[in-house]
Amino acid sequence: MMLSVRWKKLWKRIGAEGDATKALVRILSFYFSPERWYHTPLHIDQCLDEFETVKSLSVWVDAVSMALILHDSIYETRPRFPRNNEEQSAYFATKLLEQANV
Repeated sequence: MMLSVRWKKLWKRIGAEGDATKALVRILSFYFSPERWYHTPLHIDQCLDEFETVKSLSVWVDAVSMALILHDSIYETRPRFPRNNEEQSAYFATKLLEQANV
């Protein structure tokens, strides 16, 4: 299943307010940056495909799905920038979901 379809279904399931497509465009603007060779939309789809095989074991399916989609939204590899991608990705995810009243 394509990431955009998964995202829109997840957005609806979690009761997020606002435009799911607009939020996804923000996310994809990170994942399509030219310096990325691994953390791309294809990688996210692959993560979600893997999770699909074990999601019955999870109590928090939507939370895990959201974490997989956003886990490396910020991915800075240039040496002059701090290497706190996980923290910045978590901050981005928090702000995105707060704006959607989740």
